[in-house]
Amino acid sequence: MTTRTDLPYLRRRVRPTAPAAAPAASPASEASAVPTPAPAGTAVADFLSGRSVRPGRERPAPTPAPTASLDLDAPTASTPSTPPPAASSTSLDLGGDQPAAPTPTSASSTSLDLGGDGPAAPDTSAPRRPVAPMSRHTRERPYDLRLPTITEHERRVLSAADRLVHLTRMQSAVGRLRIEPALGAGEHLDLGCVLETIDREESIVLGTLNRQGPDPRRPMVRCGGQGVEIDLRRILSLSRLLVVAVAPRLPGGTLVVTTYGGSRMEIPLPVRATLGAQALLTAYVVQGRLVLRAELDPFSGTLQQVCGAYGYTDLTWRDPATPLV
Repeated sequence: MTTRTDLPYLRRRVRPTAPAAAPAASPASEASAVPTPAPAGTAVADFLSGRSVRPGRERPAPTPAPTASLDLDAPTASTPSTPPPAASSTSLDLGGDQPAAPTPTSASSTSLDLGGDGPAAPDTSAPRRPVAPMSRHTRERPYDLRLPTITEHERRVLSAADRLVHLTRMQSAVGRLRIEPALGAGEHLDLGCVLETIDREESIVLGTLNRQGPDPRRPMVRCGGQGVEIDLRRILSLSRLLVVAVAPRLPGGTLVVTTYGGSRMEIPLPVRATLGAQALLTAYVVQGRLVLRAELDPFSGTLQQVCGAYGYTDLTWRDPATPLV
C-alpha cells in the first residue's frame, strides 16, 4: 500500500520546496540520458492546482494572445501550419494580401464534354440552306399520280385501254368544262350530273328537273339541251362527279369533253338499250386537279341503281327514276 504525500499540502496550501537541481551534465551524457519522470506527489499537486495536465499527458503549448485580425487563413497554435493552397478560380480566401491570379486552364471545370477535347468548331464548308418563313397556311405536299395528261388543242379518243386523263392545274381551274353528246340527225340524249362536294353533300342535277345546282344562287353545274357545264372556278369545292345518260336507249355517237384551252377528249357511245340510265364519265378532284375516266360500263339500271352503284347513297328518291330535289 502506497502512502500519499500530497495530503499535507492540501491541508497547509503551501507548495513544498522543489528538490535541488541536479548537477549539470555534459552534452554527450545529456543526449544519452533517459528523462526521469517527476515525483508522483509533485505531478498530482500541479494537476490539482491547475498548473499542469493530468499525469501521463503532454502539456499543451501556450495559446497566443488573441488579435483583432480577421485573417481566416492564419495558422493557430493548436494546429500545425500548412502551406497555402494553390490558386483557384473558386478560392474563398478572405484575408490574403492580394487576389489570387487566375490560372489558365484548357477546359472549364463545369464542362459537359464527355469525350471531346473541346467545343467543336462550326462547319462553314457547306452552304446553309435558307429557312422558309413560317406560315399559318399549310400546303399539301404534291405528288405525281403518273397518269397521262393532255396538251392544249390536243384531241384524244378514250377507249377501254386508255380511259384516264389527268388535267393540269390550269386546265382544271380556268373557264368551264363542257360535256355534250355529238349525235346523228334526229337523235337526242338527256344527260344528268351527280356530284359530291368537299363537305360530303350529295346532289343531282337533271335537265328535266332542276337544271342547275347544287346551290341555284351560285350554280356549280348546269344541265340543258347542250349537255353539262361545270364551273371550274369553284373546283376546290367539288370532290367528285358522275355524268349519266338518262334515256331508255343509247343512240350511238360520241360524248365530247372540252376544256377552256381547247383540249378535247372523245368517248364513243354504243347503240344499246338501257334500263333507264347508264354511267358515261366520272371525275375526281385530286389536289385541285381533275382526273377524268371514261366508264364504258355495260351495266345499266334505274337512275337510283346507277347512283348507288357508284357510291352516291345519300340521295333521296320519289321513285327509282325520280330523285327528290
